[in-house]
Amino acid sequence: MSATAHSLTLPAREFAGAFPFHFAFDRDQRLIQFGAKLTTICPGARTGRVVDGLFRILRPDSVTGWRGVAGHLETLFLVESHETGVKLRGQVLALDNGETMLFLGSPWFTDSQDVVAAGLSFGDFAIHDSGLDMMLALQAQKMGYEEVRALASELSSQRAELRGANTELEARNQALRAAKDALLRSGEELRMGARRMETLVRSLQDGIIVEDNQHKVVLVNELFCRLFGIGASAGELEGADCREAGVQAAGLFVDRAKFVPRIEEIVREQKIVLGEELGLVNGRVYRRDYMPVMDAATCVGHMWAYRDITPQKKAERELRAERNLLAITLSSMSEGVITVDQEQRVKLMNTAAMDLTGWRLEQAAGKAVQEVMVLTTTANEPVPCPVAKAFFGSERVGDLHVLENSVTLRSHSGGAHTVVIRCSPFFSPEGGVTGGVVILRDVTEEVQVENMKRSFVDTVSHELKTPLTAIQGFVCNLQRDADMPASTRQEFLTILGEQTLRLAALVEDILDVSRIESGEGSFRDERLQIVEVSRNSINAVRQQAATKGITLAFSPPESLPELLADRTRLESVVTNLLTNAIKFTPNGGKVALRLDYNGQEILIAVEDSGVGIPKEHHTRIFRKFYRIERSERTAPGTGLGLTIVRGIVTHYGGRVEVDSQEGEGTCFRVYLPVSSVKEAQQ
Repeated sequence: MSATAHSLTLPAREFAGAFPFHFAFDRDQRLIQFGAKLTTICPGARTGRVVDGLFRILRPDSVTGWRGVAGHLETLFLVESHETGVKLRGQVLALDNGETMLFLGSPWFTDSQDVVAAGLSFGDFAIHDSGLDMMLALQAQKMGYEEVRALASELSSQRAELRGANTELEARNQALRAAKDALLRSGEELRMGARRMETLVRSLQDGIIVEDNQHKVVLVNELFCRLFGIGASAGELEGADCREAGVQAAGLFVDRAKFVPRIEEIVREQKIVLGEELGLVNGRVYRRDYMPVMDAATCVGHMWAYRDITPQKKAERELRAERNLLAITLSSMSEGVITVDQEQRVKLMNTAAMDLTGWRLEQAAGKAVQEVMVLTTTANEPVPCPVAKAFFGSERVGDLHVLENSVTLRSHSGGAHTVVIRCSPFFSPEGGVTGGVVILRDVTEEVQVENMKRSFVDTVSHELKTPLTAIQGFVCNLQRDADMPASTRQEFLTILGEQTLRLAALVEDILDVSRIESGEGSFRDERLQIVEVSRNSINAVRQQAATKGITLAFSPPESLPELLADRTRLESVVTNLLTNAIKFTPNGGKVALRLDYNGQEILIAVEDSGVGIPKEHHTRIFRKFYRIERSERTAPGTGLGLTIVRGIVTHYGGRVEVDSQEGEGTCFRVYLPVSSVKEAQQ
């Protein structure tokens, strides 16, 4: 072994001698090195074997597998061989910046017979092994007890023989002196073992107390006294009654009524207990371990270990809180979030991502991200998944890789969404990619709105161009032909007036929507009868209906309450509904206008026998510029009529409902609340 001012290097042979039961594994939990004696207690140990297949972690109980040991490097581990059941006790060290984990420990025995049964000898243990010292101390104590019992029996026999045979007195005295010498030697060995055990116990990081079967304190360390707030020193407690101390200590714990009964239950069962957590009234948390002290198959005492794990529990609570906060944050995000590992396999998805992809997390976990995110163009041509490019084409700082153009995300459940994708890799301290995050933003509605705006511009351009072209043509004819007959001139002027009114109506619709949405529209309320308003609307569309041979039905009730409303606005509501009904009803169909009053609301219903509206469009038809694209030529219009209807009705606190099925006609219902009626009656 060589040494410098800053490091020590231990040759492999000496290292194996100092730690015969050590083993080391890489970040994939595969065995890369182990001590020469490890195969005695774990015959299956081979280089390349996964550690989880060789050993099970018993303590700490918060670690369920070897992959999680890196977060518990300051913790004492107790592990068990799957093959032989032999337990190892020690700690884990991180080497090579966490790339290699090294377990340093030794078998945990309380009796030499267990050592032999495991196929080991004392020579297999490292000289410095404190566990061996404790076992030897217990063994020496056991041997001392046996020799004392044997000596007592022999002395009794000698006394009987001395009374019956004085001639053998000298021989018996010699045997007695020999036995006395043996007893002295045994007592000295016992004291040495006890001192070793006491030194070991006092150096442990747990509060330790050992009691015998009469519940008398045999050994205790100072840390135990501090944990339980005992004013006496460890030496002063030896020989004290543990039962009395347990009753006094119960008041420190939240569940004080169960403290002593639980101790009694553990003592009765005489089974190893590890990792019991006890809450104290002052808010701290202790962990309790128990191990029976065995003499062969007989329990001769009990060892208890207590440790204050309050900082650890606090850290666990903070970690859980952070995880919960992260989970809440992710679930509340409107963007879809997917995290992947270095193999680009899905690890986590939030609710939005599951809705967009159609995969549940339990289905997608472990799958390749390109299998979960199926991307295509609008023409259904495949688009490469951008995650690989983000992993291998981004800078070290982890800048987002943005898929510039929106793409179509094909849902596993059959739907499709237009999305914009951003990806960013995660880097290890060494610069390697350890995973990444994918952010999906659903821009489906934004794209639809943009498409509707473009369609609106096209429609408005067409609708404006038609009357403007007619006006331009007739004006040119009037200008060129000064001798035009008066009747023809009058006809042209009439047509010019109609086209001008059409143009003005179109512009007014656009302005109406703008004013209603901004809240700047003026409403000139007056007392009016809805029946009168409805008749005016019927008369306004009668010619349009007659052109298509459509029957208009209107049978108003005898009386309805007055309303306080803007006459022009309400006529616009009824006229728009009637115009739409006529527009989408085939020639020879029927359109009916019905009025009613239920004591709370006035109902205006317009029902037609037209083409109907598919259910998926029911909530969209009130949007500005929205028009249903049909296979046949779409009916002319700006797509603003229903937007105006809803805006006016909403202004008066009412609502609009639609009931329709494709091919079976449509019924629009407008409800005006009774408050408007009461205002009018006042």
